[in-house]
Amino acid sequence: MRHRGVEPPTIRLRVERTLHNIDKTQHQFAVNQLIRLKEKKCSTENSIIYTKILTDFERIGDHGLNIAESLYHIRKIMKQMKMIKPEIEEA
Repeated sequence: MRHRGVEPPTIRLRVERTLHNIDKTQHQFAVNQLIRLKEKKCSTENSIIYTKILTDFERIGDHGLNIAESLYHIRKIMKQMKMIKPEIEEA
C-alpha cells in the first residue's frame, strides 16, 4: 500500500508491513466472527462490539503509517536545512 507517492524510508516500510499484517488479520478475524454469528455462537450485540474493536485496530495502523510518513518528511526537511547529518537514517 502506497500513500501520497512518497518514497518510503526503512521505518516507513516496517510500519507499512505491519499495517498490511493488521489488515490481513482484521479481515480473517471478521470472517471468523461472521461464521460464529451465523452458527449462533455469539450474540449480535457482542458481534457489533467485536467488529468495532477490529475497525479501531485497523485505524490505529493507518495512524501509525501517517505518523511514519510525517516523520519521514520532517527528517527530509531537517537534512535539507542541515539540521541533522545526512548519514543519520531511521533505525
